[in-house]
Amino acid sequence: MDVRIIFLSLISVLAISACQPNTPQSSKAGTGNVQASPPEKKPQSVSELQALADKGDLSAQFDLGMMYLEGSGVAQDARKGVDLLTRAANRGDAMAQFNVGMTYYQGVKGVAQNYQKAIEWFTKGVTNNNERSAYNLGVMEYRGEGMKQDLGKALNLFWQSAKQGYSKAAYNLGVMYAKGEGAKPDIVEAYAWFALAEKLGDEKSSTLLHQLLSEFTATQKARAEVRVKDLDKMIVKMK
Repeated sequence: MDVRIIFLSLISVLAISACQPNTPQSSKAGTGNVQASPPEKKPQSVSELQALADKGDLSAQFDLGMMYLEGSGVAQDARKGVDLLTRAANRGDAMAQFNVGMTYYQGVKGVAQNYQKAIEWFTKGVTNNNERSAYNLGVMEYRGEGMKQDLGKALNLFWQSAKQGYSKAAYNLGVMYAKGEGAKPDIVEAYAWFALAEKLGDEKSSTLLHQLLSEFTATQKARAEVRVKDLDKMIVKMK
């Protein structure tokens, strides 16, 4: 089979996410007995958030940090935003770790681009089972940004992210297996990951699946069906 139809580029790195922080119960890397503010008592003003953040409230540190980072409801101050997010990240919040890493990866006004710090925070996010950090660190490994390119490590990081249901990582795995990057070329394995990416919501995978399936032998189709079922079971197990 001619796999040139799959010679595509990897998806670019994610944008900053404003997802909610992990609670202490769900954050494996958290330290201490930090309590996030209850939803029914969620403060409305910046001053209330600041007061709680100063007292060590993890949720307030995250929320206020994102507000300053994005200029949402306050004058934008990326440095102040990163400082607040770093306080939450140092206490084990996975989304704060991701957002600090993303800010250093991109570089914004007040915060210089720094690949080494991005790698540091994405790595902490990976340890904390954050699929976005694993994805972005995989992209950096693939591109050799701030490090020597290592396609094998990139492949493994995309695996970690995809197993947690991240569609872009599944798509990237399809590309890498089709091209033989980080592993031997395996068009059936590529098909299985594209199929998973499609099920997880990646629209680009549909065309690739039709192209591959139209060229598969009967044996390849059978193998692909089995592998797709295996990956489906793996994702369900991780949820």
